[in-house]
Amino acid sequence: MGVNFNPSFNHLPTELQVTIFSLLPEKDLGMTALVSKPWKQLAEDSFLWKKLFFRRWSNLTQIKTSRFGWKKIYKKKYVSGKLRSSFSPEHFHHQMHKLPLTGSPEILELKVKKDLAFLKMTAGTAQLYKLNRKTGKVIFDNLKDKHAHLIHWKGNHLHLLTTEGYLYRWKDNEPRAKQALCFLGAFEQAYFEQNFLLLILPERKKIKVINIATAETHEIKTSFAYPILCMDCRDNQALIHCVDGSLYLLKDLGGYFTSLPADQLISLEGKIIELPLKELCQFDDSQVMMLWNNGSKRGYRVWNTENGSKIYEGELEPLPSDKYLKKNQVKLTVCDYNQSQLVVGFSDGTIACYESANGKFIREKPRTSRAVRFLQVGKEYCITAANPPYFFIIDSLSLADQERKDLHFKRPGEVRERISVIRTFYSSKRGLASCDTEGWLEQWNFDGIISQKKGSISQSNDKHKDTLVYLAPFLFS
Repeated sequence: MGVNFNPSFNHLPTELQVTIFSLLPEKDLGMTALVSKPWKQLAEDSFLWKKLFFRRWSNLTQIKTSRFGWKKIYKKKYVSGKLRSSFSPEHFHHQMHKLPLTGSPEILELKVKKDLAFLKMTAGTAQLYKLNRKTGKVIFDNLKDKHAHLIHWKGNHLHLLTTEGYLYRWKDNEPRAKQALCFLGAFEQAYFEQNFLLLILPERKKIKVINIATAETHEIKTSFAYPILCMDCRDNQALIHCVDGSLYLLKDLGGYFTSLPADQLISLEGKIIELPLKELCQFDDSQVMMLWNNGSKRGYRVWNTENGSKIYEGELEPLPSDKYLKKNQVKLTVCDYNQSQLVVGFSDGTIACYESANGKFIREKPRTSRAVRFLQVGKEYCITAANPPYFFIIDSLSLADQERKDLHFKRPGEVRERISVIRTFYSSKRGLASCDTEGWLEQWNFDGIISQKKGSISQSNDKHKDTLVYLAPFLFS
């Protein structure tokens, strides 16, 4: 609002001045109080504010202890106070449980929801715990199931795919289903992704998509020219890599089950012989981004998911610290994306922000000398963890030191002993959790300072290979 301060305005009758002020929008009315003392008195006239906030004004006047009026309402509605997600200790509620782990000491995947904890030991076996105040009780355990191929926990339901091709589904508070939801037949590889199951069919040139809630199936019409090497599933999408280096993106798995299903398969321009690590690959409904460590260079490619065209191919802009620290041996370790910025973690502990469309540098922050192995980015904040020691650091994306919070583990034992047994982490928009091989489960709950993780990776298993336990502790779904 542009303010033209005219001294003659003050000579007008007070009633007329108030009438003129009543024509201002409520947001601008509050700003006029900052112009001069006479205007401040006019802007605080209750005649103006009772009309704007009549209902809430009435509620306030009924409270005998309230000594505020329109200022309280205006401040709550328009004045930006301290962020609710400021790093005060009371905003990070810590809980710790001792779970009676049995069987395999390794943990492939961890999920925590309210009073339930899901621990996947292998691709097809898991344990589900009902959490009490300080411990937990096993309510599901299939560690001895030799026919389990892939297991998944989603929407208060457990889903199990057997090696024979049967799909089971049952509520997590009920006994395991005895009757299969459907029979899917032979397959080579399987991937659960939220409410869907993707199967790579024999000969590895066709894909079948199954809605795990309804057992409805759809076989994608496209037959790939070359066998499928692998898939990466995230956020109801799938990135497909064939043995010849060609890349495809399944944009919307749910689109195959609409009234007018359309082929969601997009071919990406160019070929990639060797995909980067999953931690260095991000994609959503607008972009596909990949990072490579190529000697001292940091390769970067971006594709448009609308038509598969290449947006950028080159390198990330060098960090300012590269010039004086001679960081030729520093490698990219992990990255995440929040729809506007690409945030990258390095092997020397540095984190840096880039423009996702072209790899241009925005800002960096040196950290510990230990590699960043865990990174999650929200709209305003990012969570990182180095290896070792394992503890979470929550930063504002401005990377200012004063806006930082460290979350240390409180499980018993010496620091080195605690580090050696931690296996996996889980992250959601309202909390973090970790679990070790001794059964110590720790949770930090906070009020949504981080958006839901984008780029969670679904686990897969090759039917003709032994089950591999993925030991890297920083992959989660």
